[in-house]
Amino acid sequence: MKKLKTLFIVVLVSLMSLAVVTEDASARGGRSSGGRSSSRSYSRPKTAPRRVAPKVVKPTTKKTSPKATTPAPKKTWGGKPKATATKTSRATSKPKKMSVADKKSLETAKKNGTTFKNKDAATAAFKKNQAGKYPSNFKTKPATRPDYIPKDYNVGGRDVKVVWNVERRCYGYPGSTLGAFIAYDMMADAVVRNRYMANSHYMVQPAIVTAPVVVQRPVVVVQRPVVVRTGPSLGTILLWTIFLVGGIVVIVIVGKKMSGDNQSRG
Repeated sequence: MKKLKTLFIVVLVSLMSLAVVTEDASARGGRSSGGRSSSRSYSRPKTAPRRVAPKVVKPTTKKTSPKATTPAPKKTWGGKPKATATKTSRATSKPKKMSVADKKSLETAKKNGTTFKNKDAATAAFKKNQAGKYPSNFKTKPATRPDYIPKDYNVGGRDVKVVWNVERRCYGYPGSTLGAFIAYDMMADAVVRNRYMANSHYMVQPAIVTAPVVVQRPVVVVQRPVVVRTGPSLGTILLWTIFLVGGIVVIVIVGKKMSGDNQSRG
C-alpha cells in the first residue's frame, strides 16, 4: 500500500512538471509568432494586460470655411475609427476687368473727389453739383438744340416728343391731361443723366474682393488601444486534460496490479 501511495505522488509530480514545461514552451511559441496575430499573444496567465498607446498623425492644411464643422469619426473594419475633415470653400465672384478708358476715368474721378461707394450717392452728388449746367428754360430758342435734350422721351411707359414751347420758353412734352405741358428735366431722365455722369467722371468705386479664409484643421487618426489578454491557450488546456486523465488511468492500472500481486502472495 505504501508503494502505491509513493507511485501516485511520483506520477502526480511528473505530470505537474510536464504541464509547466509545456505551458512555458507554448508561451514562448506564442510570443515568437506575435507578428502573425495582432489581437492575441501567449504569456503566463498572471501577467497584467498590456495596452498600446494611440497613434496621432501630424496635422495637415485644409481649405475650409470658418463655420465648417468636422463630422463624427466613422468606424472602419478592425476597430480603428478615423476622423475625416470636410473640404469647403467660400464662393467669390471675380471682379470685372476694367477697360483702359475706364481706368483713366477712375483715376480722374479720384483726383476730382467724385468717386462714391454706390450709385445712389453718385447720382445725388451729380444732381446737387451739376443741375445748373443742364437747363431746359431759355430766354430765346437756342440756335442749336442742346445735346442733353433728346427728341424722344419715355416717361411712365409713355413715349413723347420733346419740343420747344414758345409760350413757356422751354423744351418739354405734353402731359397726360389735355392742354398740360411739362418742362423736360435732364436729371429725371436716367438714360441721358447716366451718360453725362460718366462724362463728368462721377463713378462708383469698384468693390474689393477678399480672398477666401484658409483655416488649418488637423486631421487626427484615432486608434483605439489594443488590449492584449493573456491566459492558457486551448491547446494547453487540452494537453493538461490528456496528461491528467492518462495519469489517473496509469495509477488505477498499477494499483490493481499491485493489489493482485499482494493477494497472490498472501
